[in-house]
Amino acid sequence: MSSIVLKQDTELIWVWTQDCVGSWSPAYRLRVYDDGEGPLWICGDECGVRWLIRARSFEKAWEIWVDESETIPESEIPEAYGFDGWDSDGEKSETEYSPETAEERFKAAVKKAEAGKRDYPELVEGYEYQSNSSGTGIVSVSHYVWLRELVREDLGCFHLHIRIARISWRT
Repeated sequence: MSSIVLKQDTELIWVWTQDCVGSWSPAYRLRVYDDGEGPLWICGDECGVRWLIRARSFEKAWEIWVDESETIPESEIPEAYGFDGWDSDGEKSETEYSPETAEERFKAAVKKAEAGKRDYPELVEGYEYQSNSSGTGIVSVSHYVWLRELVREDLGCFHLHIRIARISWRT
């Protein structure tokens, strides 16, 4: 299987895929990010393909996906750091769970870290920081998110229709 690489003088314009009844629709337009060079990458989840990314490497494509993804709302920050009302054994904590309780526990941990009494909390599995830090700067990465290099067979498999354009180099 060969990957798809665009020529240097082309750029991605848009990508559509078919809906479940086989018609083309703007509602099924994928998000596109063109880093200017490298092979094409597709990123999706349990519902199918969501992104088409042009990047030099898997690592760069993943970084682009994280940076361009929506961040979690502030109310979910304690959960992202493991303060979610469950103890380390997966049992319910002594106090009944509520978002306020998780937030209080998170703030108390940060306060202790600021006082030098403990390390700062770290993100738990399933969350990543954005390097460009928009919003909260934290992205939820579900267990179903995937990223792979686009190969020709994927065009038919995912019913992808890609539009590219030549770049004018005139100054």
